[in-house]
Amino acid sequence: MKLPYNLSEDPWFAAQAFIHRHNLSQYYLDQVANFIMQNTKGMVVESAAPAVSDPFTGGSRYIPGTAPRPGTSLNVTTSTARDTTIGERFFPQTHFLSFDVANTQGIMSKLREFNGQVPPEDTLTEDALTRVVMLAAASCTPDDQQMAALEKIIHWPHEFVFPALDVLRLALRGPGVSRRVCELGGPQLCSHLLAILGATGSSPANQMLSLRSLCNLFAQPSGEARALQERARILTAAQRRAASGSTANKNTQIALATLFLNYAVALCRAPRSEETLQGVVQLVAALATAVTEFTDGEAQFRLLVAIGTLCEAGEEVRDICRAVELPEKLQKLSGVQEPSKVARCTSHVLDLLQ
Repeated sequence: MKLPYNLSEDPWFAAQAFIHRHNLSQYYLDQVANFIMQNTKGMVVESAAPAVSDPFTGGSRYIPGTAPRPGTSLNVTTSTARDTTIGERFFPQTHFLSFDVANTQGIMSKLREFNGQVPPEDTLTEDALTRVVMLAAASCTPDDQQMAALEKIIHWPHEFVFPALDVLRLALRGPGVSRRVCELGGPQLCSHLLAILGATGSSPANQMLSLRSLCNLFAQPSGEARALQERARILTAAQRRAASGSTANKNTQIALATLFLNYAVALCRAPRSEETLQGVVQLVAALATAVTEFTDGEAQFRLLVAIGTLCEAGEEVRDICRAVELPEKLQKLSGVQEPSKVARCTSHVLDLLQ
């Protein structure tokens, strides 16, 4: 098998596309991406015309009506990331980040494969499989049959569930699915995703996709409301996973950091109340755990933007950050050389916390 790759392309995106194209297991994602990076080390791509840089991905900022330029990474919607590089202003972040990129053909292929391996009572007809994948389009208006099919496949055995979680992750971006899931079965959905995240022996793919699904709750007001209602247990589970963050792969670290960042945005937008303050305290504690564990530069950067966003809210929040010794814990990030935005953003956060 050949592994085509352009130097301007994100290696993780290329690795994911390669896995889908050849129907490989998600277990190989890290291995393929690391192979690409190892074999292109030292190579450079000719510079293109300057463009406004996206602070989260390092790629070009989204311009409506045009195709995205190469270089955008992480399957994150760049249009939601505020342009903060001008004047080195990285925060506050005011919009939620979501994971939007999809390969529905690859998802459908895996669903068909696994549909033939799950217990008979869990199988779907070919028509039901085709229709449930339609939910991946955020514009889809779901019917009862599609929702019942989605409910069934996300409860497939753990070794078969990852393409179903991918459908869920995409479907939650749409208002129709978000309302039906979050308003009627929100607590059950969160329980299920957290169970997958915390399950003994849970695969990296399942952990990553459960976290990405939680991140995409924030794409719709109904999902944001549910995420805030379930904030205590979601952040408890996320902090527990972050505590062993050094053992998590790049994509899981980034998904965790994005979840924390979305909570920072949501809490800063929420009305001031005792509940909101409790949420800030819990989030700061989770961030303090993550900054000491995460090793991926992009994940570290998103943690910093989350901290900076909270700190911009006022001195009371900055005091909470000092109480958990965040300034001391952030010192190690000051020396990060790649990506350079980590050290630069750290400097801005530390200035706020002086």
